[in-house]
Amino acid sequence: MSIINTCNSVMAEIDLYKRRQQDYNDAERFRKRTGELAELRAPLEADLRRLQLLAKRGITSKPAKFPPSLVSSVEDLKLNAESEETGRQNVYAKAKASVSKAAEVARTAVQATISAIETPLGVVEESFLKRVELDPSLQTRVAETRAKKEEFQKAFQRRLVSPIDLEVFLSRRAELLLLIDQLKNKDLPDEVFAFFRAVRSSQATFAHLTPVVQNWLKEHDQLKDVRILMVTK
Repeated sequence: MSIINTCNSVMAEIDLYKRRQQDYNDAERFRKRTGELAELRAPLEADLRRLQLLAKRGITSKPAKFPPSLVSSVEDLKLNAESEETGRQNVYAKAKASVSKAAEVARTAVQATISAIETPLGVVEESFLKRVELDPSLQTRVAETRAKKEEFQKAFQRRLVSPIDLEVFLSRRAELLLLIDQLKNKDLPDEVFAFFRAVRSSQATFAHLTPVVQNWLKEHDQLKDVRILMVTK
């Protein structure tokens, strides 16, 4: 092989090495950016699941104002994956900023919604329970309420750890509130008690709002607190 051919071969190998190095650098940037977006996506997804769970339980929150460019910026990132690095950097920065803002909005919405419902249990103070348990017929129910209050407090500590923990918190809260209803209104008519039980478990339907229930709510000035939510299945 002549010296020229040898030089050409070496130059070709150098060019191949440079291309492979560039490909490796590009891949490394993609891996880094994918990891950064994944770190933002995970909490955003979890908080969206929390908001869905809260809505399913009939616990509404103020509408979250997500970045209007969220979807378009992510779509631009997908479409420009093969563009020059300068272009990719620009669309990546916009997409990352939008996802980061969305995660912040979702977390704020979750925290605000939960803070509004996490401490509605002032009537379960020990002074109230001691007073109620003077009635021998209510002692067993008071003991159950104390046990359920302890379960609620444990769930309260983990309410934001994961969507599953939030679901446990909401269930314990509903169970405790139902026991409170029983203690406060031990002489409730059966239909009214069934209505409150369905409300606490987010299973109340229009059928639960019987004339007996409507009259009781009206007599106790609670009919104004009833809200009707149409659910599409």
